[in-house]
Amino acid sequence: MVKTGELVEFAKENNIIPVMSHRSSETNDATISHLAVGWEMPYIKLGIYGKERTSKINELLKIEKII
Repeated sequence: MVKTGELVEFAKENNIIPVMSHRSSETNDATISHLAVGWEMPYIKLGIYGKERTSKINELLKIEKII
């Protein structure tokens, strides 16, 4: 079984651009924001509107201030 982090690295090594994406009906949990930053993903897809999107964007802004 391939782990997600290994798959992300494989994609990068093979010139495939990884995109972090949440599912529809997602929760306000912002873990996806930390994973996207930790794995240095160039893109994160969060949807058009909703509290779920806002919580993840706010978390990305907090991370940006820290780093």
